[in-house]
Amino acid sequence: MSDLKTPNCTNCGSPQVRYDSAFGFYKCETCSTVWGNDEDDPDYKEFEDKDIYENETPNDSVVLTKKLYVLNTLAMGVAIQILAKLTGESIEDWKEYVGAKAGEQYRELSAEKVQEIVEYLHNFITA
Repeated sequence: MSDLKTPNCTNCGSPQVRYDSAFGFYKCETCSTVWGNDEDDPDYKEFEDKDIYENETPNDSVVLTKKLYVLNTLAMGVAIQILAKLTGESIEDWKEYVGAKAGEQYRELSAEKVQEIVEYLHNFITA
């Protein structure tokens, strides 16, 4: 499961990490932590404005707990199914559109803002 590109898990340190090249994220097979780096995102180089990246540190990443990852995935799946049913478009079309839109919105956020959102969701769930 490991190769030269795949790091150990950022949460538990396990080398049992899978890299998803289609979406540019890593997933630990031991603790289910999911994380990614901007440069691993297949859409990262689509921007023409290089200044966006020059101001960020090379290790900017976001780490989600398994609970937040599962919650996000389930919510996304339900939303896509509802959209497909309401519009008559296929689930695959909506999955592609929503994924692209989410990536676009994510890239507009600073690493600090993303971490703030993650912490807010974590606090909301555990309250």
